[in-house]
Amino acid sequence: MAFKRYMFKKEELRTYTLTMWPRKGEKITPKGGIVDLENDIRLFYYGNGPYREASKEYQFIFDYKGIALNVNVGEIIEDYDIYYKLIEIDKEELITKEMKEALSDAIRFYGNIQYDDYNDVVIHTEF
Repeated sequence: MAFKRYMFKKEELRTYTLTMWPRKGEKITPKGGIVDLENDIRLFYYGNGPYREASKEYQFIFDYKGIALNVNVGEIIEDYDIYYKLIEIDKEELITKEMKEALSDAIRFYGNIQYDDYNDVVIHTEF
């Protein structure tokens, strides 16, 4: 998968309804995010923590070929290893092995961007 940071053209925008608290029911239209254009896979960060307080939980929209999922991921830092662990995902009955692998790749790309200033950091996902 070839993920990159990307800003959408107007005709590429999609609107999503958030299904997790605290912003459940809110609609968002991200203008950019982590994207694999060739495979139509998108990841959008929209929250940090269950009550809009700083935490080590991150909320994302994961759009896999038009199937939008709300994802809650926890981050654990141990020395130079960063672990992202899946806490909650909606529509779990729709998740395929390929979707989980794509989500894992997208989250690792997100983590690499977040810790770009640290040369020795290794990003892991536990999904």
